[in-house]
Amino acid sequence: LIAGRVVSGVSQRAACTIAMLATFRVWVLRALVAGCWCSSPCSAQWDQAASSAAISSCPATTLDAPVSQRGCQWSMDSMLLTISARLAKRNIALQERAQTSSLAHTSPAGPAASDGDHLQHTLAVVQKLATRVANGEAEVDDSTVAMLEGIREAMKQVLDSTMLDHKEGQQAVDQARDSVMECAEHVRVAEVAKAEATAKEEEHALCRSAQAELFRNRTKKCGDHAEVLQNPDIPDCMSELGHPEKTDYASAKLCVEHLSAWLSPYNASLTATGVACNATSVAHAAKVDQCHTAQVTFETNFCDQRKSAADACSRYTRCYSTEVAAQQRMYTTAKIAEHGRKSAVVAVTRIQCYTNVLEAEHQERPALLEHCSSVHPSTSHLDIVYHPIVEASQCNVSAVIPCDHGWVAERYEEKTWYADAPTASCTPCKAACAAHVCATGMILRTDADSIQGEDDKSCCEAACGSYVCPTGSVLRPDAGNISGSDEATCCQADVRYVLVSEKKTWSDALAHCQSLEGSSTLASIRSQAQQDVVTALAAEN
Repeated sequence: LIAGRVVSGVSQRAACTIAMLATFRVWVLRALVAGCWCSSPCSAQWDQAASSAAISSCPATTLDAPVSQRGCQWSMDSMLLTISARLAKRNIALQERAQTSSLAHTSPAGPAASDGDHLQHTLAVVQKLATRVANGEAEVDDSTVAMLEGIREAMKQVLDSTMLDHKEGQQAVDQARDSVMECAEHVRVAEVAKAEATAKEEEHALCRSAQAELFRNRTKKCGDHAEVLQNPDIPDCMSELGHPEKTDYASAKLCVEHLSAWLSPYNASLTATGVACNATSVAHAAKVDQCHTAQVTFETNFCDQRKSAADACSRYTRCYSTEVAAQQRMYTTAKIAEHGRKSAVVAVTRIQCYTNVLEAEHQERPALLEHCSSVHPSTSHLDIVYHPIVEASQCNVSAVIPCDHGWVAERYEEKTWYADAPTASCTPCKAACAAHVCATGMILRTDADSIQGEDDKSCCEAACGSYVCPTGSVLRPDAGNISGSDEATCCQADVRYVLVSEKKTWSDALAHCQSLEGSSTLASIRSQAQQDVVTALAAEN
C-alpha cells in the first residue's frame, strides 16, 4: 500500500493507517504463539526486531508454562495499544509526506475488503479492552492513556481522509456526467453544418425571388416596347402619299404636317420603351447568372455540410455510447466506495467512543460503554449525488439527397418564385474519391476517403510505376503502389549496373578483400554463368 497502491473510499491515506494498525496482529500473534511477552517489547524503542529478539530470548521453561505463570510484564491489551499508538504516529508522518501526491488523485474506487476487515478488527480489539476495563477486569494506567492518543490521532486521520475521498468521489461522479454532456459538442457541430446549409439555401431563395421580380419587370417593359412597335398609330393619310392621283398638294402638305406631329412623340416612346426593355433584360440576365451560381454554391454546400453533419452525428453516437457506459461503470464503483466510506466512519466513531470509555473515570465507564453499543453516527454527509443519465440528443441527417425528386420539389419547384425564376440543372453530390478507379499509372490519393470527386484530377496522383528511372537504377518492386515522380522515391540501384560500373584492377580488388574482416578471398569471373551467380547473390544481400 505504501509503495503506491491507490485505494479510495477509505483511500490510500486511510488505508496506510488501517494497514499499519493491522500489521501488529502478525507481530502479536508471534508473541502469543511463543507464549511469552518479555521486557523488550515494553520498552519505548519497541519494534519488530525487538519483538523477535524478545520471543527468542524467552526461556524454554517459560514457553511451556501457563500464561499466568510466565512472568509477562504487560497484558495483551496494553501490548495492542502500544503497537497501535506507535504505528499511528509513524503513519501521520507518512501521510504528511504523501499528502500532496494523494490530493492530485481522483478515483471512485472503494476500499479493498481486507482494509475494512482491519478497521473492524481494530474496533473489536478496542471494544474488548473497553468492556474489560468497564467491568473491572483490567485497569488503564497513565501510560496506556497516552498510548490511546495515538489511536485517536489515527482515527482522526481516517475521518479526514474519508471526507477528502468523498469530495473526490463526488467530483469523479460529476465528471462522468460532464463527459456525457460534452458529447453534445458533436451535435452542435452538426447543427452548425445544417445552419450553414440553410443560410446558403436562403441566399439562393432570395436571389430567385429577386430574379422573379426582375423577370416580371422585364416582361412588362419589353411588352410595352412590343406594344409600341406593333401599334404605331400612323396617320391614315400616309398611305396616300406618293400617289398623285389620290391626293393634291394641299392634302399632301396637310398629311405631312400630321406625320410630323406624330413622329416626334412616337420616336420618343419607342426609344424609351426600348431602353427600358433592354435595361431590364440585362438586369434579369445578370441576376439569372448570379442565381445559378448561388444555386451551385447551395447544392455543393448542402452536400459538404450533409457529409459534415453525418460525420458529426456518427462521432456523437460513438461518444455518447462510450461515455454513458463509462458513467454506469463509474456509478457502480462509486456506490461501493460510498458504502466503504460510510462503514469506515461508523467503525471509527465507535472506536473513538470506546477510547472515551478507556479514558473516563471508573464510575462513568459502564454508562459510556452501554452508550457505545448503540452509537449509530449519521453518514448522510457522505451521500454521493448520482445524476440521472443524460438523454441522447437528436442528431439526424436528412435522408433526402440533393437532386432527388423530393429534394428538388421541396426546395425549388414548390416555391412561389419558381414559375418566374426556374432553376438550372441540379448539381448532385460527388461520391468520395475512395470509390474512384484511377487510370493506369496513377493511384488514389492517401486522403481519398475524406475528399469528394469522380475524376483522376481530383482523386488521383502519379504512381511511380510510370516513372522512368535514370541509367544505373531501376523501379522499386512496389513502384505501382506508391505515389511519386522522382528518382529518390521511385528507384533503387541496379545491382547489375553497380557490379559492372565499379570495376577495379586485380591488385586493388585483392587489397580490398584483404582489408575486410575475416577470411576474404578474390576470384575472377570468367563466364556469363559465373557472373549471373554473383549478380544473384548480390541482389539477395
